[in-house]
Amino acid sequence: MYTTTNYIFEVKNIKKNIKDAIVISLVAVIIAVIVGFFSNIITEKSGAVGIMISILLLVIILGIIADALGTSAAAADLRPINALAAKKEVGAKEAVIIVKKADRFANICKDVIGDVLNTLSGVFGVGIVIAITTDPKLQNGYTLAITAIIVAITVIG
Repeated sequence: MYTTTNYIFEVKNIKKNIKDAIVISLVAVIIAVIVGFFSNIITEKSGAVGIMISILLLVIILGIIADALGTSAAAADLRPINALAAKKEVGAKEAVIIVKKADRFANICKDVIGDVLNTLSGVFGVGIVIAITTDPKLQNGYTLAITAIIVAITVIG
């Protein structure tokens, strides 16, 4: 049976979901702009391929960490964490909050931060190819090789 109360509840959920989606999208854009801005400054000033590769590895590692945090929060059991919080263990109170909001935390870590950083790693890969060679014939092969390496490191992580 469908009542007016159910309809009102669904409309409120839809509005909340739209608001959450907009906020998450803005966070993703802000993260991408900040990381991209600082990495561009560093690579433009130095132009060194080694620094570009270091930034790429850092971005990949941060993406792996974000994915791991999101997965851990989603898989965590609240009972042992509550026991630690009752014993006033350091960080247990924060862990309880994270596990209680695991769906949102995992979404932000895995789908926002992780995806943004993984996308940026591809952009940095292309930047490295451009820094290595300007020959279009070589760029295709280098792009494939660097993309394969980025994917391998990300999946292994």
